[in-house]
Parts: sequence; structure tokens; C-alpha cells
Amino acid sequence: MVIGSIITNRVNIIWSDYHYDIFGFDSKKGIPPREKIIALFDEESQRKIVQVNLELNSSGTPYDIELKLTNKKRKKFGCEI
Repeated sequence: MVIGSIITNRVNIIWSDYHYDIFGFDSKKGIPPREKIIALFDEESQRKIVQVNLELNSSGTPYDIELKLTNKKRKKFGCEI
């Protein structure tokens, strides 16, 4: 079952309402800056995000990682990307 999706093509990023709910941001304000999103993840997850993005950008290596975050409403989540 798909409950949300992020579509990227280097130009546009589209969030579903579900993404706003997960992260606790207001959809009326648009997609928040990357820095505000990354700040919601714990330190280990932030390190993972940086590492896999470096590998993806340098060699195209795909990834599947588990992360932990606490959203703007103080609710804790685990997620896999």
C-alpha cells in the first residue's frame, strides 16, 4: 500500500499531505528547507543521510536505510528510505 510519495526530477519535489503529517509541518507554508527537515532526525540518522547522499552523488550507489526522527509535534518515528 502506498501512503505517500516524493517525486523528484532535479527540478520539482512534490510532497503528499502524508509527508506534512509525518514531519509535522504546515502544508500551507510549502515544503520546508532541507535543513529544517534534516534537523528532525537524530544524530546517527543525520550521519547516514550525509553518507548515502555522498555515495549516491559520487557513484550512483542506491541505498535503503533506516532512520529515526522526532517531528515538529514531538512524535517519534522510524522510517526507511
